[in-house]
Amino acid sequence: MILSLKQPYDVATMRIPAKTKTISLALGLFFSSSVWAQALQLQHQLALANDASLQAKLHSHQATKEQEKIANMAFIPVLSANANKTYDIEQGAHSDSYSATLALNLNLEALYAIDSARASIQQSSLNLQADKQQLRADIISAYFNVVKHQAQLDSINAQIKSANQSLATIQKQRQLGLATSLQASKVDNNVQELQLSLLKAQQALQQARNTLTLSTNETINDDFPGISLATSLPVLDSLELDFWWDIAQQHSLSLLAAKAGVQKSYHDYQQTDAQKYPTGSISAKHDSALSDMITFSITGKLYDAGLNQSQTQIARLNWLANQQALTANQRTTKQALSNVLYNLRNNKQQIQLQENLLATAITSLAATHKEYELGVTDLVAVLEAEQNVATNEVDLIQARYDQIIYQSDLKRLTGRLKQGDLQQYDALLN
Repeated sequence: MILSLKQPYDVATMRIPAKTKTISLALGLFFSSSVWAQALQLQHQLALANDASLQAKLHSHQATKEQEKIANMAFIPVLSANANKTYDIEQGAHSDSYSATLALNLNLEALYAIDSARASIQQSSLNLQADKQQLRADIISAYFNVVKHQAQLDSINAQIKSANQSLATIQKQRQLGLATSLQASKVDNNVQELQLSLLKAQQALQQARNTLTLSTNETINDDFPGISLATSLPVLDSLELDFWWDIAQQHSLSLLAAKAGVQKSYHDYQQTDAQKYPTGSISAKHDSALSDMITFSITGKLYDAGLNQSQTQIARLNWLANQQALTANQRTTKQALSNVLYNLRNNKQQIQLQENLLATAITSLAATHKEYELGVTDLVAVLEAEQNVATNEVDLIQARYDQIIYQSDLKRLTGRLKQGDLQQYDALLN
């Protein structure tokens, strides 16, 4: 990996590759600009269409929406009719009769059933939105995990090319007596270590691709576009927990769904408790053989051996359980926010330190090249210095990818990860 010192090494313009084009590290670590745009949005569209788990939840939500229709039917009169034709075989006569009945049931339980159904639909809708938002976050994370491993793989490939060139050079030097067997052995071992690292990087990349394929159901064969070290990443207004917790309490879809679940369980409790009250009905009947009738009736249980009391107690306990589940969800969400904010603060420091390390490694590489030209050091030291630069470059770009993933996690936890964020991230890709 020979890094030319004829031109200054500009960290701001260095990019991590999609495919290695050259043995030069400065030129080799670039993404191909020919790859299609809107990479994240395309992967998201594939996931929305092909993710089996999301499709199952969508059907469940559609089924839940039917509950309100069923509950509303309790307040719609039921019209029933019948017709009879009777034959008297002995008399050789026949008669016709018909009747029609319009009936309406009156019960308090039905009112609470409607409230419960509406709360259930609201909870299901919020959960479905949360699932879609989770899928969006998973796609972002899976996508950038793929390009993180691409960066590492491409860097190792570039290092292997350079190491092989160095090995060929030092073998010639050894034949001329300008290098020792130990020096040649070190370079040879370095090539083998890089080959081992390449196998591990290939395995990690394939696993990352499989994770993305699990949602999109599309096999990944080509490299994805990524960001460069010159790309300006989105900046957050604050990394304070109280600021984001206030937003989460208002917009977190999982918290809003949990609140709707508490409301539903409360209406279920009301519905069950209302079963102890009498029910009534009004019916009007027209019969061709009889006079028309209007009937008012009241029906109530005088004794049920404590059945309703037990059912009501179960519903009440479920309501209390959902309240505690909401509290647990709130604590979990707040802790998750605290964790991701810590990761972002830590990541910010890592990026700053990694930038310093890269600058130091580049300076050291330049000095090592100069020493090699003066005959003060050997080719092994040059190779190690080049690989140190490559390692720090990959560590820096991966830390920047982590920043994007952490930011998307933060938006998901606070209910703010929208379709527009995919467009924003796509605009960052080269």
